[in-house]
Amino acid sequence: MHTFLSSLHVLFSRNRIVHYHAPSVLRYSLSFPRLAGRRAIVTVQGLDWQRKKWNALASAVLRAGEHASATLPDATVVVSQTLRKYYDNRYGRGSLCIPNGTHLRDRRAPLALVGLGLASDDYILFLGRFSPEKTATC
Repeated sequence: MHTFLSSLHVLFSRNRIVHYHAPSVLRYSLSFPRLAGRRAIVTVQGLDWQRKKWNALASAVLRAGEHASATLPDATVVVSQTLRKYYDNRYGRGSLCIPNGTHLRDRRAPLALVGLGLASDDYILFLGRFSPEKTATC
């Protein structure tokens, strides 16, 4: 519902580009920006319809959103080479790969940590989640 209402709002805005994050993309939502002469871009971060947490109905809706994310926007962005190959092979349309994360840099002295009362190598910080389809880099 939020995606639908936000897409309607675009009709009355001066935005030139609308950026959606799948799986919230449905066919009708992507149609509104294009009717208003806006460009639509979709970022896909995974094949959510395959996740075990969704029942059959939710999976079907997510699968329809996947199809829309591949065929309707002006550009489809994926976060891994695995997703890029899947989208390119399944839908025959090129996608742009922009990976999550960054390249590791050389270690530096932990000056900011000292002020927080932390010592180097005495903690673990993890941000994100592990997803098999996101393991390949672009």
